[in-house]
Amino acid sequence: MKAAFKGKGEGPEWMSSHPGTENRIKAEEDYTKAHLCADCETLKWDKKAILASLDKANTKTK
Repeated sequence: MKAAFKGKGEGPEWMSSHPGTENRIKAEEDYTKAHLCADCETLKWDKKAILASLDKANTKTK
């Protein structure tokens, strides 16, 4: 997120519908640290399988 907003000014946080970028990043980091998952596994993405599944689903809807 930080890279996407680099160089773009943010208005005052109180005028926004969302917290400022830095505050959103900090809140996510704090939440993640406070809610560790001892038995969670890292997600493994199989891009070919995902694309094949999407192609199959699109074929059925046509």
